[in-house]
Amino acid sequence: MSSTHKPDTDRTVAPSNSAPALRPLLISDLDGTLFNAKKEVTPFTAETINRFVEGGGLFTIATARMAHGCIDRLAAVNLTLPGVVMNGAALYSFTTNTYTHHYPITEDDVRRVADLITTNSAGAFAYAITSAGTLSVAYLRDEDLDHAQYYSEAAQAHQIEFTRLSPERWADLGTIIYVAVIGSDAQLDALEKPLAELGTVQTFLFRNIYTDRNCLEIASAAAGKASGAEYLRKALRADALIAFGDNHNDLGMMAAADTSFAPCNAVPEAVAAATTVIDTNDNDGVARVIMERFSAVEAPQDRAAVASME
Repeated sequence: MSSTHKPDTDRTVAPSNSAPALRPLLISDLDGTLFNAKKEVTPFTAETINRFVEGGGLFTIATARMAHGCIDRLAAVNLTLPGVVMNGAALYSFTTNTYTHHYPITEDDVRRVADLITTNSAGAFAYAITSAGTLSVAYLRDEDLDHAQYYSEAAQAHQIEFTRLSPERWADLGTIIYVAVIGSDAQLDALEKPLAELGTVQTFLFRNIYTDRNCLEIASAAAGKASGAEYLRKALRADALIAFGDNHNDLGMMAAADTSFAPCNAVPEAVAAATTVIDTNDNDGVARVIMERFSAVEAPQDRAAVASME
């Protein structure tokens, strides 16, 4: 991201003399927010989060990534809570390695989405949750496997099953929760409006900060980072929701939060939406906020609430 914004001290919330909420849920985007430019969690960030969690703090992540695309990169972080993955289409437990909650796309909507994709000569990956709580993936065309963002080394390393299937057989794999469209930027731009006009699904058209290509992904209208974050907040009986994000797909979660933070090099819309603008992801911005504002945790994690989500 090319924004050159600096932390906006005029809009930074001043420290309060009153006691903080006892059990805030902190939830952070990954790419451009928690991850540095090398797609890594720095040792400082991992240590800071782990101390927060060990002290009873509630912390998890919300990402557009599939779970298999972030598990290894988060290995140093003690994630005891489910994470919001696939732009909020599902929640994934890093302790049981299963999907614990999801928002299905209806069979009718799957058909409508598939018709639009094939009419526009695009490709697709369709993601299904199996009865065992695992992920299985259908792809539309052989050339779709050339798209390394989706048919990734991480997916193969974690033995995610990819099967070439026509859309009418996608549901054979399980409950469809997410569809990623494969095509040129022009194709994706052309598809966004008719897909959004279906009304019962939502689209995520965003620029991949690593490949500089457009991505178009589809989920149920009920899904989203905001939906996943709010589900966790209620399940954990957290007193407040604190969100960290940097991109367009974080705006809903940031709006739903009691307090939101954006790195100073985030997209302009995220900077404008944030309660507070913080240091960049390359300077451990999220960790520094946790250390400075949320290090004193006064209530332990509700283990029963956590266990109920697994």
